[in-house]
Amino acid sequence: MSDTATDRMDPEMIATIERVLAEVRDDVSGRPVNELEIVQRVHYSREAETLIVFTTIDSPRTSCIACDFMTAKLYRQLRAKLLEAFQLAFPELTVEVR
Repeated sequence: MSDTATDRMDPEMIATIERVLAEVRDDVSGRPVNELEIVQRVHYSREAETLIVFTTIDSPRTSCIACDFMTAKLYRQLRAKLLEAFQLAFPELTVEVR
């Protein structure tokens, strides 16, 4: 994770975020998300009770329709895994993965 909005996060919250990123693994490579640098930053709003996870995952753009389909499917699965893991770690917050 290259950037964390730490101005409102306590050390325990930061440690939990880092743990989640180390535990969620990419299905293709088997590597943890934190090694792949897929999460760009995490924003926490105490007032809105939200945690927003910004990823570097973008829509595939190749000339191969089948490749784009499979890549998009893998991206959706990875976003879903991140969402589930963060929701389990922070059940009191509304979590979004973008």
